[in-house]
Amino acid sequence: TRRDSARRPPRRTPGLAMVHPGSSAAAAMSPAKHADAGCVEVVALQPVAVVDHLGRPVSKDFLNRNVAIGGHELGGSERVDPQELASLLSKLEADGTDTRVVTKAGGSAANTARGLSRGFGVRAGLLGAVGDDQWGNLFKQAMRDARVDVSNLSEKPGATGRCACFVEEGSGQRTMRTCMQDAVRLEAREILGRLGDRDNEVVGSNPLRGASWVLVPGYAFYGDGLVDALLSAAAEANCEVALALSSFEIVRSFGREIERLLRSGRIAAVFANEDEARELTKYYEKTRLDEAESSNRSKKKRKAQSGPMDSSPETAAEDALDVLQRWSKECVAVVTLGDKGCVARRWDPYSQTRVSCGAEEDIVAQD
Repeated sequence: TRRDSARRPPRRTPGLAMVHPGSSAAAAMSPAKHADAGCVEVVALQPVAVVDHLGRPVSKDFLNRNVAIGGHELGGSERVDPQELASLLSKLEADGTDTRVVTKAGGSAANTARGLSRGFGVRAGLLGAVGDDQWGNLFKQAMRDARVDVSNLSEKPGATGRCACFVEEGSGQRTMRTCMQDAVRLEAREILGRLGDRDNEVVGSNPLRGASWVLVPGYAFYGDGLVDALLSAAAEANCEVALALSSFEIVRSFGREIERLLRSGRIAAVFANEDEARELTKYYEKTRLDEAESSNRSKKKRKAQSGPMDSSPETAAEDALDVLQRWSKECVAVVTLGDKGCVARRWDPYSQTRVSCGAEEDIVAQD
């Protein structure tokens, strides 16, 4: 059955997991525990500001010839250097005379903040860093145009991150190649300094003060101590934490950290897409097999438990929800299914909801 506000813990804002255009939850998303008129309700962590370079959808053949080379996978996000980025963009521009590469502010946290602000009327802000170059100026202006608060977005001398985004014809699958070389970034000490850490003196106050939610993208695990610093800020500000897994590479690289974080009970909501869900289940199964091996279980048993992860999106979602809520029964777990909507589950009190997409949701994806 559909979750309603009466069943939610009283100190939580209406669940971000369930909000979609035209829903009762979207209508209910108004200032909750912090009712100040100028207060940001949701802060999204964007450690490195990124601008996206997008062309029209391309064929699978184009992707195999130009992107999935040298053993690289399609889907998800991988790092490239400036030369590789320039080469990829030139190939994208050369793929047909009608191809036009569009540049816009990107990054998972920034896209979420912009979607919440423009699509749902939620007061959202960014916490992060941006370079003092042309791309940084474009990024900040795009956020301002979307009515996203950028007062906690630090401008630093240096470059802004850039990403070549490829969308496959038909499936809509995105493959991202991101250049972070020399890009400025937010550091843990900058957050800790604003909490009064004597070893990290930075002028300012807790950047989460007054917010109801903070969104942490999985990319934050790349920053040394950044996730822990943000959790400290959230605890001091009495702010709920939502975790977005961001890409299957993040799950693959930081599965143990994700598990520990969820088991800690400090995450109120977690989001994954189909690919991240499958990778999460792979990590869980591998961990179980490793434990079985250490317990001297038979190789025959290990082989029987191993199998291809080629389940349907719905099955992948259910499997991942099972894993997520083994790790944390307190949080809302959500798996998005592209144009099929999403599946969300809460354990206590138990409820599971399937939300379908509608044409209205286009507003979230547009500038």
